[in-house]
Amino acid sequence: MFTFQENTHFSQALPCTKEAFWEQVKKQTTAWRINARRAILAAVEASKTEGAPALQSWLSSSEYQKFDLKRQNLKKKTSREAWANKTDAEKLKAYAQDLKENLPAFIFSCYKFDATESAKGQPFCHRRLKDCHLNGLVMLDIDHVENPMQIWWQLRDNAELMTRTKLVYITSSGNGLRIIFTADSSLGNLADNQIVFANALGQKADASCIDATRNSFSPKEEDILFIDETIFDYYDENFDKMFTDAYRDEKLSLIHI
Repeated sequence: MFTFQENTHFSQALPCTKEAFWEQVKKQTTAWRINARRAILAAVEASKTEGAPALQSWLSSSEYQKFDLKRQNLKKKTSREAWANKTDAEKLKAYAQDLKENLPAFIFSCYKFDATESAKGQPFCHRRLKDCHLNGLVMLDIDHVENPMQIWWQLRDNAELMTRTKLVYITSSGNGLRIIFTADSSLGNLADNQIVFANALGQKADASCIDATRNSFSPKEEDILFIDETIFDYYDENFDKMFTDAYRDEKLSLIHI
Protein backbone atom coordinates (compact mmCIF):
# COMPACT_ATOMS: atom_id res chain seq x y z
CA MET A 1 0.00 0.00 0.00
CA PHE A 2 1.39 3.39 -0.98
CA THR A 3 0.12 6.77 -2.16
CA PHE A 4 0.35 9.00 -5.23
CA GLN A 5 -0.38 12.46 -6.58
CA GLU A 6 -1.58 12.78 -10.15
CA ASN A 7 0.09 16.19 -10.14
CA THR A 8 2.28 17.45 -7.30
CA HIS A 9 1.20 21.07 -7.85
CA PHE A 10 -2.45 20.61 -6.94
CA SER A 11 -3.48 16.96 -6.39
CA GLN A 12 -4.16 15.20 -3.11
CA ALA A 13 -1.90 12.38 -1.92
CA LEU A 14 -4.26 9.42 -2.18
CA PRO A 15 -3.93 5.63 -1.85
CA CYS A 16 -2.53 4.12 -5.03
CA THR A 17 -4.30 1.00 -6.20
CA LYS A 18 -2.81 -1.40 -8.70
CA GLU A 19 -5.19 0.02 -11.32
CA ALA A 20 -4.23 3.64 -10.54
CA PHE A 21 -0.51 2.83 -10.71
CA TRP A 22 -0.72 1.27 -14.16
CA GLU A 23 -3.01 4.03 -15.39
CA GLN A 24 -0.41 6.68 -14.50
CA VAL A 25 2.52 4.67 -15.84
CA LYS A 26 0.80 3.89 -19.16
CA LYS A 27 -0.45 7.40 -19.88
CA GLN A 28 0.69 8.80 -23.22
CA THR A 29 1.54 12.07 -21.49
CA THR A 30 3.83 10.23 -19.06
CA ALA A 31 5.83 8.67 -21.90
CA TRP A 32 5.89 11.94 -23.89
CA ARG A 33 7.20 14.01 -20.98
CA ILE A 34 9.92 11.48 -20.17
CA ASN A 35 10.99 11.06 -23.79
CA ALA A 36 11.00 14.84 -24.32
CA ARG A 37 12.97 15.43 -21.11
CA ARG A 38 15.65 12.97 -22.15
CA ALA A 39 15.88 14.38 -25.67
CA ILE A 40 16.20 17.93 -24.35
CA LEU A 41 18.93 16.98 -21.87
CA ALA A 42 20.77 15.16 -24.67
CA ALA A 43 20.48 18.23 -26.92
CA VAL A 44 21.83 20.50 -24.16
CA GLU A 45 24.77 18.15 -23.67
CA ALA A 46 25.38 18.01 -27.44
CA SER A 47 25.36 21.81 -27.62
CA LYS A 48 28.59 21.87 -25.60
CA THR A 49 30.42 20.58 -28.64
CA GLU A 50 28.05 21.30 -31.52
CA GLY A 51 26.90 24.74 -30.44
CA ALA A 52 23.48 26.38 -30.85
CA PRO A 53 22.25 24.22 -33.78
CA ALA A 54 21.88 21.26 -31.40
CA LEU A 55 19.19 23.18 -29.51
CA GLN A 56 17.25 24.63 -32.40
CA SER A 57 14.63 21.94 -32.90
CA TRP A 58 13.56 22.22 -29.26
CA LEU A 59 13.72 26.02 -29.14
CA SER A 60 11.35 26.14 -32.11
CA SER A 61 8.92 23.53 -30.77
CA SER A 62 5.42 24.77 -29.98
CA GLU A 63 5.38 23.20 -26.51
CA TYR A 64 8.61 24.89 -25.48
CA GLN A 65 7.46 28.22 -26.90
CA LYS A 66 4.31 28.05 -24.75
CA PHE A 67 6.50 27.41 -21.71
CA ASP A 68 8.85 30.26 -22.67
CA LEU A 69 5.94 32.69 -23.12
CA LYS A 70 4.67 31.93 -19.61
CA ARG A 71 8.11 32.70 -18.19
CA GLN A 72 8.30 35.94 -20.15
CA ASN A 73 5.00 36.97 -18.58
CA LEU A 74 5.75 36.10 -14.95
CA LYS A 75 4.20 38.56 -12.48
CA LYS A 76 7.42 39.64 -10.79
CA LYS A 77 9.71 41.88 -12.79
CA THR A 78 12.80 40.31 -11.19
CA SER A 79 11.59 36.84 -12.26
CA ARG A 80 11.00 38.03 -15.83
CA GLU A 81 14.45 39.59 -15.94
CA ALA A 82 16.07 36.50 -14.49
CA TRP A 83 14.42 34.39 -17.17
CA ALA A 84 15.47 36.76 -19.94
CA ASN A 85 19.08 36.58 -18.77
CA LYS A 86 19.27 32.78 -19.03
CA THR A 87 21.03 31.16 -21.97
CA ASP A 88 19.03 29.02 -24.39
CA ALA A 89 20.57 25.91 -22.84
CA GLU A 90 19.56 27.03 -19.34
CA LYS A 91 16.02 27.74 -20.52
CA LEU A 92 15.73 24.30 -22.08
CA LYS A 93 17.02 22.66 -18.90
CA ALA A 94 14.34 24.55 -16.96
CA TYR A 95 11.74 23.26 -19.42
CA ALA A 96 13.04 19.69 -18.97
CA GLN A 97 12.70 20.11 -15.20
CA ASP A 98 9.15 21.39 -15.64
CA LEU A 99 8.28 18.30 -17.70
CA LYS A 100 9.55 16.14 -14.85
CA GLU A 101 7.64 18.06 -12.18
CA ASN A 102 4.39 17.60 -14.07
CA LEU A 103 4.65 13.82 -14.09
CA PRO A 104 2.47 11.81 -11.71
CA ALA A 105 4.36 11.08 -8.48
CA PHE A 106 4.35 8.13 -6.08
CA ILE A 107 5.02 8.37 -2.34
CA PHE A 108 6.19 4.83 -1.75
CA SER A 109 6.90 5.00 2.00
CA CYS A 110 3.43 6.19 3.08
CA TYR A 111 0.20 4.23 2.76
CA LYS A 112 -1.98 7.22 3.60
CA PHE A 113 -2.08 10.83 4.76
CA ASP A 114 -4.63 12.20 7.20
CA ALA A 115 -7.08 14.60 5.63
CA THR A 116 -7.30 18.15 6.93
CA GLU A 117 -9.70 20.95 6.04
CA SER A 118 -8.67 23.02 3.03
CA ALA A 119 -9.19 26.76 2.61
CA LYS A 120 -12.44 25.90 0.84
CA GLY A 121 -13.64 23.86 3.82
CA GLN A 122 -13.17 20.50 2.08
CA PRO A 123 -11.04 17.58 3.35
CA PHE A 124 -7.69 17.40 1.58
CA CYS A 125 -4.80 14.93 1.99
CA HIS A 126 -1.58 16.93 1.89
CA ARG A 127 1.77 15.23 1.33
CA ARG A 128 3.38 16.26 4.59
CA LEU A 129 5.12 14.54 7.47
CA LYS A 130 2.70 15.54 10.21
CA ASP A 131 -0.09 13.68 8.41
CA CYS A 132 1.84 10.60 7.23
CA HIS A 133 1.40 6.90 7.97
CA LEU A 134 4.38 4.66 7.14
CA ASN A 135 3.97 1.32 5.42
CA GLY A 136 7.42 -0.24 5.77
CA LEU A 137 8.51 0.37 2.18
CA VAL A 138 11.81 2.13 1.50
CA MET A 139 12.84 4.10 -1.58
CA LEU A 140 16.47 4.08 -2.63
CA ASP A 141 17.35 6.83 -5.10
CA ILE A 142 20.52 6.28 -7.15
CA ASP A 143 21.13 9.22 -9.49
CA HIS A 144 23.76 10.44 -11.95
CA VAL A 145 25.06 7.04 -13.01
CA GLU A 146 26.37 6.34 -16.50
CA ASN A 147 24.61 2.99 -16.84
CA PRO A 148 21.76 2.31 -14.38
CA MET A 149 21.31 -1.13 -15.95
CA GLN A 150 24.62 -2.26 -14.45
CA ILE A 151 23.25 -1.53 -10.96
CA TRP A 152 20.06 -3.40 -11.81
CA TRP A 153 22.03 -6.43 -13.01
CA GLN A 154 24.04 -6.36 -9.78
CA LEU A 155 20.84 -6.22 -7.72
CA ARG A 156 19.17 -8.92 -9.81
CA ASP A 157 22.06 -11.28 -9.08
CA ASN A 158 21.91 -10.66 -5.31
CA ALA A 159 19.33 -13.16 -4.04
CA GLU A 160 19.28 -11.71 -0.52
CA LEU A 161 18.49 -8.18 -1.69
CA MET A 162 15.98 -9.38 -4.26
CA THR A 163 13.87 -11.07 -1.56
CA ARG A 164 13.18 -7.55 -0.23
CA THR A 165 12.86 -5.79 -3.59
CA LYS A 166 9.38 -4.79 -4.76
CA LEU A 167 9.98 -2.39 -7.66
CA VAL A 168 12.88 -1.19 -9.81
CA TYR A 169 12.75 1.40 -12.56
CA ILE A 170 14.89 3.84 -14.53
CA THR A 171 14.21 7.48 -13.68
CA SER A 172 12.98 10.18 -16.06
CA SER A 173 16.50 11.47 -16.77
CA GLY A 174 17.58 8.02 -17.95
CA ASN A 175 20.58 8.27 -15.62
CA GLY A 176 19.13 7.05 -12.35
CA LEU A 177 17.50 4.09 -10.69
CA ARG A 178 14.68 3.85 -8.14
CA ILE A 179 14.60 0.75 -5.96
CA ILE A 180 11.63 0.17 -3.67
CA PHE A 181 12.21 -2.48 -1.04
CA THR A 182 10.87 -3.65 2.31
CA ALA A 183 12.32 -2.22 5.51
CA ASP A 184 13.98 -4.33 8.17
CA SER A 185 12.96 -2.68 11.44
CA SER A 186 15.88 -4.33 13.25
CA LEU A 187 18.19 -2.11 11.17
CA GLY A 188 16.34 1.06 12.11
CA ASN A 189 14.38 3.69 10.24
CA LEU A 190 14.12 4.43 6.50
CA ALA A 191 17.53 6.08 6.25
CA ASP A 192 19.21 3.22 8.10
CA ASN A 193 17.71 0.72 5.69
CA GLN A 194 18.68 2.84 2.68
CA ILE A 195 22.29 3.02 3.82
CA VAL A 196 22.60 -0.74 4.37
CA PHE A 197 20.91 -1.60 1.06
CA ALA A 198 22.93 0.96 -0.90
CA ASN A 199 26.21 -0.19 0.66
CA ALA A 200 25.44 -3.76 -0.42
CA LEU A 201 25.33 -2.44 -4.00
CA GLY A 202 28.47 -0.36 -3.61
CA GLN A 203 26.39 2.83 -3.75
CA LYS A 204 25.76 5.77 -1.45
CA ALA A 205 22.24 6.55 -0.27
CA ASP A 206 20.79 9.96 -1.14
CA ALA A 207 20.60 11.92 2.13
CA SER A 208 17.40 13.68 1.04
CA CYS A 209 15.56 10.36 1.21
CA ILE A 210 15.42 10.71 5.01
CA ASP A 211 12.08 12.42 4.29
CA ALA A 212 9.41 9.72 4.45
CA THR A 213 7.13 11.82 2.25
CA ARG A 214 9.63 12.23 -0.59
CA ASN A 215 7.98 11.40 -3.88
CA SER A 216 9.27 9.63 -6.96
CA PHE A 217 8.08 10.78 -10.35
CA SER A 218 6.42 8.15 -12.47
CA PRO A 219 8.34 6.05 -14.97
CA LYS A 220 6.95 5.10 -18.33
CA GLU A 221 5.97 1.46 -18.63
CA GLU A 222 9.07 0.45 -20.61
CA ASP A 223 11.38 1.73 -17.86
CA ILE A 224 10.04 -0.67 -15.23
CA LEU A 225 12.71 -3.35 -14.86
CA PHE A 226 11.05 -5.36 -12.09
CA ILE A 227 7.82 -5.32 -10.13
CA ASP A 228 6.48 -7.63 -7.47
CA GLU A 229 2.78 -6.82 -7.44
CA THR A 230 2.49 -7.64 -3.74
CA ILE A 231 3.74 -4.05 -3.40
CA PHE A 232 0.13 -2.90 -3.79
CA ASP A 233 -0.90 -4.70 -0.59
CA TYR A 234 2.32 -4.55 1.41
CA TYR A 235 2.06 -3.20 4.94
CA ASP A 236 4.42 -3.68 7.89
CA GLU A 237 2.38 -2.80 10.97
CA ASN A 238 5.38 -3.14 13.27
CA PHE A 239 7.42 -0.60 11.26
CA ASP A 240 4.45 1.76 11.22
CA LYS A 241 4.09 1.59 15.00
CA MET A 242 7.82 1.96 15.60
CA PHE A 243 8.54 4.97 13.40
CA THR A 244 5.46 6.89 12.20
CA ASP A 245 5.20 9.11 15.30
CA ALA A 246 8.90 9.95 15.17
CA TYR A 247 8.68 10.92 11.51
CA ARG A 248 5.58 13.01 12.16
CA ASP A 249 7.43 14.88 14.88
CA GLU A 250 10.61 15.14 12.75
CA LYS A 251 12.65 13.65 15.57
CA LEU A 252 14.73 11.17 13.55
CA SER A 253 18.39 11.74 12.81
CA LEU A 254 19.87 10.77 9.48
CA ILE A 255 21.86 7.75 10.67
CA HIS A 256 20.95 5.35 13.46
CA ILE A 257 23.50 2.64 12.70
